[in-house]
Amino acid sequence: MLGDFRHIWWDCPIIRPYWNEILSHLKEILGYPIPASPAHVLLGLCAPELQHQTQGDRSIFWLALGAAKTVLASYWKKIDPPPMALWYARLWHGLAMERLADKMDNSRRSFDCIWDP
Repeated sequence: MLGDFRHIWWDCPIIRPYWNEILSHLKEILGYPIPASPAHVLLGLCAPELQHQTQGDRSIFWLALGAAKTVLASYWKKIDPPPMALWYARLWHGLAMERLADKMDNSRRSFDCIWDP
């Protein structure tokens, strides 16, 4: 149905290329594809084929999709999809916050294990 939650966040033909590009980047980063479904992308549900994800993979997955959803929410009334540059910027901001949180916890090693393998 036009204008419902699923349409606004997933089915809209203007938004689909945005998600396809996000998923393409995640495949490149993680080394395996994420299923292109709203259950996985919007809700973060783990597909059976993704049970092998490491803690680092899950951290990257959550940060990348959280950044994508935040950027998309800021663009929901616009005609064009969000530019990928905004997603990159939000992703780097999230990474900086992760680094800061680990530094405050004195757990730099865990940050390095996840983000700098």
